[in-house]
Amino acid sequence: MPKSRGRKPKDSQKQRKINHVVEMTPKVRKALEAQRDASRAFGRDPDPGDPVFFDPDAAEPRKMPDITEDISAALKAANVPPELIYAYRKTGLLGLVADKSAWDPADIEEWNAAVDEGRNEDAGPKVEPEEQPGDASLLRI
Repeated sequence: MPKSRGRKPKDSQKQRKINHVVEMTPKVRKALEAQRDASRAFGRDPDPGDPVFFDPDAAEPRKMPDITEDISAALKAANVPPELIYAYRKTGLLGLVADKSAWDPADIEEWNAAVDEGRNEDAGPKVEPEEQPGDASLLRI
């Protein structure tokens, strides 16, 4: 038997198991195809390690700059409650609607814990909006 048969593949040679497949809507497919076409401005097709959303002004594909501060400032300007801004900054999730049925249960738990932590005075400096919106249903599921 040739040496290539009967050997177990190394971890790096194993294919990743796909947990689930999500169908793209035509709109999402069109957007991703446009991103792929835009990435060709770098003189090559995108590599598997390239970011989907990249800095178009860079010499090669790289992630967009972090916009957490800009989003936090916009949330504050929109008078979003400080505990929601805190939860966004802590989790990277943006849960501003009451319906989170499409969220993973672990993300919901993480979001709710961060909102509760943001309400706690010991959570550190808070971002104080000028006035609070009256819809408490935005805060939790």
